[in-house]
Amino acid sequence: MKIGVNTLPPEGEAFSFSMAGDRVRALWGDADAVAGLNLKRVDATARLTPFIGGVDLKGQVRVLASVQCVRCLADIELDLCQDDELRFERRRRGESPEVELSDAAFDVVEFDGETIDLAAWAAEQAALALPEHPRCDEWAGRACRLEVEVKAAAQMVDPRWANLQQLLDKKE
Repeated sequence: MKIGVNTLPPEGEAFSFSMAGDRVRALWGDADAVAGLNLKRVDATARLTPFIGGVDLKGQVRVLASVQCVRCLADIELDLCQDDELRFERRRRGESPEVELSDAAFDVVEFDGETIDLAAWAAEQAALALPEHPRCDEWAGRACRLEVEVKAAAQMVDPRWANLQQLLDKKE
């Protein structure tokens, strides 16, 4: 969804849109297939407010996705929200592309001065919202299947040591 900044009213304008299936995959390519990620839907709302030299964006992206646990490979359903504030500044001709790295510099994006691609912004925010190493215990609120199996295996007694274990149990 490309927005022409020259048509924005001075008080700004709000935009909402959704992407699902092929539209999301078109922005990300095959990244979701490689990472065990199934993006179901990306919903975005944004308010664009023009100023001299650029546009301020304040918005939120909601991601509905299914990912695999890095431990047991079980599916985890995610419903995540990512808030964002950015400043789009017109690219200045003849100016050095060097930027001083400060906290504020990371919230500024240069653009051609004509259009802003909200779909690309939403895809980037969706990627930032997703967990890097999803695990069942952190994201699904349940014990990881592999962790349960490991604990059960740790409680099992090796048959070669069963007689010793019985003696230890009697001593307690």
